[in-house]
Amino acid sequence: MKKKTSFPQWKGFEKSPEGCLLEQTIDLDGEMGFAYERCCEYYKDFHTHDRLMFIFPRGSSSMEVRTKAPAATFKVDAFSILLVPRDLVHDDEGTASIYDTVALYPSEELLVAAAKRLGLSHQQMSSVKMDCKKIIRSEKIDRYIQEYFFDRVLSGKSADNEDVVYVARRILDEILCIVFPECRRESKVMTVASDESMVTTALRFIEANLFQELSLDLIAKASGASSSTLLRKFKDELKSTPVAYVKNRRLEEAHRLLSGGGRSVSEVAILVGYENFGAFSEAFKAKFRVPPSKVRSG
Repeated sequence: MKKKTSFPQWKGFEKSPEGCLLEQTIDLDGEMGFAYERCCEYYKDFHTHDRLMFIFPRGSSSMEVRTKAPAATFKVDAFSILLVPRDLVHDDEGTASIYDTVALYPSEELLVAAAKRLGLSHQQMSSVKMDCKKIIRSEKIDRYIQEYFFDRVLSGKSADNEDVVYVARRILDEILCIVFPECRRESKVMTVASDESMVTTALRFIEANLFQELSLDLIAKASGASSSTLLRKFKDELKSTPVAYVKNRRLEEAHRLLSGGGRSVSEVAILVGYENFGAFSEAFKAKFRVPPSKVRSG
């Protein structure tokens, strides 16, 4: 699905990236601007943005960001976050087969409010806004990003949705706490309260990472359960295993993408996480009783 909402006036989005763009969601309204892009052979030439930017590669995606004045190269992957100041000239290049990246753009008002919550000085916040820096993600930030991605891309919630605003603020607070560990002692950041069932938590994780490599152990860890417990709960509530659910959802998404036209079968296979084209065709035909090429031509 290629989707552009509220196509921006901000610098940095005047042109589409080079490569085969598979998915795109851009929404720069609200206190936290949001951009998601999934692409083969991604490259965006030197450009700038009008806000501070946080870059979060997802899954197996990795990238290089090269800056001018000062000249530097930053290698970023799913274990790291890159903070890029506003108006810093830089380019972006995917270094994995699939570029799959979320970028967030906090407003000045959001930054000021976060600094106040965390007791950060003007000098500390100036260093965040002026210096390009790479930081290591925490498990907490991964959970927040997964939830934010689920809400903005998969659920289609707007920037001013109460839940979306809440998670956006938690993301920003956690990033600042990673940059300035001393602020944790003064932080009044609330933890995300959740009364979700184990299976619901697992489903949210799966849907937010549907096209990434997912194993039973990984899904169980994200849902806070052992593999055997999650497997039992999944079978009780959904009459399926987590792995079977993932396979079925990927094929459903593939059918939707092919029905919409505009993409080849091989592109869709890659998009939904199949590296082996033959395996994708066999699985698709087994589920829908027709080969994927028939759906696309039909």
